Amino acid sequence: MKCSDDTLYTGITTDLDRRLGEHNWEWLWAKYTKIRQPVELVYSIDSKNRSEASKEESRIKKLTKKQKLKMIENINRPRCSWVWKNNPLMIEYHDNDWGVETHNDKIFFEFLVLEWAQAWLSWDTILKRRISYKKAFDNYDLNKIIKYSDKKKVKLMNNEWIIRNRLKIKSVIKNAEVFLSIQKEFWSFDKYIWSYVDWKQINNSFNHYNEMPATTELSDKVSKDLKKRWMSFVGSTIIYAFLEAVWIVDDHEIWCFKYKQ
Repeated sequence: MKCSDDTLYTGITTDLDRRLGEHNWEWLWAKYTKIRQPVELVYSIDSKNRSEASKEESRIKKLTKKQKLKMIENINRPRCSWVWKNNPLMIEYHDNDWGVETHNDKIFFEFLVLEWAQAWLSWDTILKRRISYKKAFDNYDLNKIIKYSDKKKVKLMNNEWIIRNRLKIKSVIKNAEVFLSIQKEFWSFDKYIWSYVDWKQINNSFNHYNEMPATTELSDKVSKDLKKRWMSFVGSTIIYAFLEAVWIVDDHEIWCFKYKQ
């Protein structure tokens, strides 16, 4: 937490939503009775257990004042308007993953899985479970996923750290088979997906994410083909979001520090 004197208070909890709710959290502000004044929320994590939270808190406390100020400065950099300033996971995802050119098939599949999981849910909900998804689906090893037994499927349904939606879980397994077939046909999913734009990125210049389209002719075309191949959860809206994530479509807003980087 950044206090009025620019010092950093590390209040890390295993139940962030409940804790902030107790302190009248409203987007960027929280009241802490200990210092009796509002503080700006600039750093927070969700942790599975108290031990992990304590380790992270200890790490932050060991930072020098210069390192803490740099951490605060980084969080305050101009970013796309969909990024929550008080959400480190979203900031990290935006800065290091979203809208970054990739040609790695495993990353393509991971981003598709996250998009499938996100359907009808908030992106924040999915990012909190990103690591858990990777573990649950064997680091996205396609050859393992397509061989999942009924016992493994039940285990996934009982895994509280992923979205326990039967259709979404089944779609990962079914779609892994389609993904493999595309790799076999085109030598890689990378060649398949980039061929739609002739290996040339589409660059947009939007001021705000509300200006961005939900679908385009490109996303319609990709969606239609994937559906023909019997891949599920690949509507045009989901595909457009995927194309943004892997930087086939560059939708960083014009005032974002990553615009045209």
